[in-house]
Amino acid sequence: FAAAGVPRARLTVLPNGVDAGVFHPGAGTERVAARIVFAGALVPDKGLDVLLHAMPLVRALVPAAELVVCGAASLWARAPFFDPEAVRRELPYVSFHGALPQAAVAAELAGAALAVVPTPPARWREAFGMAASEAQACGTPVVVVRNGGLPETVRAGETGWIVEEATPAALAAAIVGALRDPVRLDAMGRAAAAWARTRFSWTRNAETCIDCGLCPPECPTSA
Repeated sequence: FAAAGVPRARLTVLPNGVDAGVFHPGAGTERVAARIVFAGALVPDKGLDVLLHAMPLVRALVPAAELVVCGAASLWARAPFFDPEAVRRELPYVSFHGALPQAAVAAELAGAALAVVPTPPARWREAFGMAASEAQACGTPVVVVRNGGLPETVRAGETGWIVEEATPAALAAAIVGALRDPVRLDAMGRAAAAWARTRFSWTRNAETCIDCGLCPPECPTSA
């Protein structure tokens, strides 16, 4: 809109909201120090294969690193594009939990040290990236690829990292850097939770709609 000439002062951006009743730091048990989590559809578009190829590079430098995968190809009504059993045989530190209810996904996110959203822009353009905002709401810093709206969900260097290329080497470098500094990772997790509470709040979105006059007088939230 700005590129089309609409004055920026007349533009208000409302990000997708996160259900804070489900996604919050207390949603899981104690965090596992070197656990990484991927949550999303298991389709080529989302780049899980890139993350899987990055894991041996990560393990070479962080031997305790492990990856938890939450999701299934059926989330996009697709057939599986790889055999999880074959991956487990080759990469025994990767576990597949299938498609889970939201509360179970939140528990996995809240119990991890780091979440990764590796979507390659050449395969799929992320309009927003709910996985990144939900992870941060759980107090889990994120590594995302510069793709579509994904960078808008992260405060680079404060709540997560933005990787310029969706390659195993680039992902591994960011993941290793994160896991090797647990003190900073813990501080970024707290910052991520605080950022998500304000930036991705449905309450904040509703209040903004009221302030902008988007909510009609008869709307219950404007009472």
